[in-house]
Amino acid sequence: MEEIELTIDGKVIKAEKGKNLYDVFNEHKIPLRSSCGGYGKCGECVIKITEGKEHLPALTLEENQYLGNVFYITKERLCCRLPVEGKLSIELIKKD
Repeated sequence: MEEIELTIDGKVIKAEKGKNLYDVFNEHKIPLRSSCGGYGKCGECVIKITEGKEHLPALTLEENQYLGNVFYITKERLCCRLPVEGKLSIELIKKD
């Protein structure tokens, strides 16, 4: 099992490579807004990738539906649509 280092709002954690980022947040009790439980249906689990975007897959259909092409400007993605594939720095987005 390969572990990847993630930095979330300054806190460093380890996560298993290939694991869904939404599940990693839940395992580490990192609060994340989501009314669909991580199934890509609500568009609420928005995070900002501050470093490591080269380790992310292309935008999914669900992300494009909720975020459009905003990633290229803001670096925001849906946490539930991202596997852990490389070192990332993440900023939580506080939305009302």
